[in-house]
Amino acid sequence: MYGAAKTRQEKIRLSWALLLAIVSVISALFWLSSKYVFIYDMTHNNMRSLSAASINLLNQVDGPLSITAYAREDNQLRDAIRQFIGGYQEIKPDLQLDFVNTDTAPDEVRALGIRVNGELVLEYQNRTEHVRYADEKTLINAIARVSQDSQNWIAYITGHGERDMLGRANHDLGSFGARLKDRGYNIQPINLSEVPDIPINTTVLVISGPRIPLLEQETSSLLAYLQRGGNLLWLVDPGDMNFITAELPELLEIDIAEGTVIDTASELLGTDDPTIAVITDSLYTPHPLLANFSYTTIYPHAAALLPGDSAVWTSSPLLMTGNQTWVESSGLENEVSFDPSSDLQGPLTLGMALSRDSISNNLSGASEKRQRVVVIGDGDFLSNTYLENSGNLELGMRIISWLSHRDNLIEVPIRTVSDSSLTVPRYYIGAAGIFFLIVMPLLSISIAASLWRHRRRAR
Repeated sequence: MYGAAKTRQEKIRLSWALLLAIVSVISALFWLSSKYVFIYDMTHNNMRSLSAASINLLNQVDGPLSITAYAREDNQLRDAIRQFIGGYQEIKPDLQLDFVNTDTAPDEVRALGIRVNGELVLEYQNRTEHVRYADEKTLINAIARVSQDSQNWIAYITGHGERDMLGRANHDLGSFGARLKDRGYNIQPINLSEVPDIPINTTVLVISGPRIPLLEQETSSLLAYLQRGGNLLWLVDPGDMNFITAELPELLEIDIAEGTVIDTASELLGTDDPTIAVITDSLYTPHPLLANFSYTTIYPHAAALLPGDSAVWTSSPLLMTGNQTWVESSGLENEVSFDPSSDLQGPLTLGMALSRDSISNNLSGASEKRQRVVVIGDGDFLSNTYLENSGNLELGMRIISWLSHRDNLIEVPIRTVSDSSLTVPRYYIGAAGIFFLIVMPLLSISIAASLWRHRRRAR
């Protein structure tokens, strides 16, 4: 009798000790959670973590950066903003976040043009940017814009049926132009028959698909721009040499093959159109423009480039096709097939990057920067129709960043949220249903029955 009572008291003391230990552990966890924050990103491709390119850009912003959030006294909204900006503050400790209550500062809100509750205003060295939708892509682009100490002008030649960088037609480049504006570029059309000289503050000049030959005066203006060190993006289509002076490829010391590139690997995209050339990860060449770039890109109706030997230009192929490609020189009216007597067999060059020491100091900053040129054997890949296909947009943004000497933006991604929806396989749902509807109730009943039997025996 005495032994049973002693055993019962020991069990009671043990139970109290276990309860005290559990309470102590929970209390310690609560205290630690109030002092330290631990976040683990379980999203696909770490979409809720800052990318390496974004971290690199933040590290290059010299000096303090301030962000003012114009938000009402809403704890939930303000806490969300603090958590979002906190990830950037971990990388850049001198990034300061302040809040302004829009209800108590109506004059300031009106003067700044604040439109959204929670709108962010970035300020860096007396330059400001507004962010109305907070995600990494939007904020990092705003930081990139506000950190630039000069305006970047993208001019494109017009007046000859070229693709319009502000246009909405399928063949135009309007969507690409809009993305460039998001990065802080200014887009300006130039008609060389109306403007005798290309402005000296032009950062990059774009030529894309003229359908009418350039006049002699226009050609002279174009060549003068290049001879004084201007940067150029030339999007070449098959047949363009009927409208572009031969002096342009001669100056760049390259040739354009006559005909259209045929790529039988286009069947992998689920299309039976062999005029769509496909460039995959293994076909990109080592170049700073393509650092850590692994997306597939597509080029409808492309032309092949024939690089020459040059003592002036430093040239590098960017895009190479596989062995299954060739340049079809006999036309596309009938079924195409490789003719070894007339067709040029792959691998073929679809893109090239060229650079050389600037010849003149006339251009803004040209005295310290090498002249850069990119020639791509297709303009459709940046058109409104094909821009969003795989990595076309990413590559286009990288090309412009490299040409404009904004090398710190080359790897800043154009990201989309991959985890906006949750897709669960049916067998997962079935297994979860069986576990919660059958296994868990049976397990609970078994535990209850076991405890009941144990107590009955103890009596």
